Amino acid sequence: RYSKKSKTLSLFVSPQSVGQQTLVLKVGGQHVKNSPCTLYVHNKGLLERRKRLKESLHRRYSSSPLETRQLSLRRDHMFEDGFVALSGLTEKSLYQPLRIKFVGELGSDAGGLTREFYDLVSREIFNEGYALFSRCDSGLFRPNRRSFVNPEHLQFFTFVGKICAKAFCDDCYINAHFTPAVYRYLLALPCQMADLELDDASLYRSLKSIVEVENPAAVEGLTFTVSDDVFGEISEVELMPGGKQISVTMENKLDYVERTLNWHLIESVRNQLDAFKTGFCCLIPPHLLKSFSTEELTRLLCGQVTVDLQFVKDHTLYRRYDAKSLQVLWLWTLLEESSHTFLSNFLQFV
Repeated sequence: RYSKKSKTLSLFVSPQSVGQQTLVLKVGGQHVKNSPCTLYVHNKGLLERRKRLKESLHRRYSSSPLETRQLSLRRDHMFEDGFVALSGLTEKSLYQPLRIKFVGELGSDAGGLTREFYDLVSREIFNEGYALFSRCDSGLFRPNRRSFVNPEHLQFFTFVGKICAKAFCDDCYINAHFTPAVYRYLLALPCQMADLELDDASLYRSLKSIVEVENPAAVEGLTFTVSDDVFGEISEVELMPGGKQISVTMENKLDYVERTLNWHLIESVRNQLDAFKTGFCCLIPPHLLKSFSTEELTRLLCGQVTVDLQFVKDHTLYRRYDAKSLQVLWLWTLLEESSHTFLSNFLQFV
């Protein structure tokens, strides 16, 4: 249990019918859902605002008891089946808690299968076959400018937005780390130069050098245009009306940089971002997100990228066991020698 006063996590022991004992990790009285278990412990303010957001959503959609919505999904068609199942639902129907069944499997969903569904479908979002997102050098993902090669790309972007919002409503995390510009667009905030560094480091360095340069010769020959490569065909896009005839000077270079930044991060993928935002905001209205920063929204949806195992150990309380119990020592030894993937899976299903 998470204690506001002591800022600690409690490690519970639940006797099982088979006579064995299982260590169950909980945060805030709830089972830990995924690897970002330390997220809210580190940030009490975020915990409180998250709680208020959840309460607002519950009041919005739970005027009457909510029934569980069962989804039967094929593992090898996770994205398509999820898309069909969630498309066309009303806001209240979309808010209903899920119960997942994988076709051909006997598993019963006590929460683990739902979390696995979000994990699997969020990985499929980046399947190159759908051409929805492209991977940046930073390892983050941005909307693919060429996603139009997929005739259903905008419907799919709306679905992705729904999945991100729905996962939050279901106390799950998505394995989908987008560039900061995506979250800024959800929050209706302007992009910043720092966002570009995680999106296109080469362009970031180029624009940064223009901002810092003091020699007029460095911007000579530039106009208010950008080059856009569409499958090998290079086209010139004007950043403002008549941009081809407007030269970049020392006086207007900052305007040029700002327009180039905005085109790269927003305008070149505005249709995709609009569709994503439509899906997300059909469940979580924009006005409910105003108290969050882009970094906080990222953590709310995706959690913390790494597992702070030492933090978990340092803030764990024991019942029936203590820190020197053989079973506890075995547990920490196992986790210390495990990969990040194993730690994530452990915290997802305990």
